[in-house]
Amino acid sequence: MKNREKVVVRFNKGKILKGFYLIPTDGGSNNIKVFVVGSSIKDMTIMP
Repeated sequence: MKNREKVVVRFNKGKILKGFYLIPTDGGSNNIKVFVVGSSIKDMTIMP
C-alpha cells in the first residue's frame, strides 16, 4: 500500500467505513499498520 492512500472498508452487513492506514514509527511495535476510521477523528496534525 502506498503512503497516503485512502481506504474504504465495507463489512458483511453493509456498513462502510472510510479511513486510512498509519504505519507505526516504533520498529519494535507488534503492529505492521493501523487502520484509522476517518469519522472518529476530531483533529490531526502531520509532523515533518
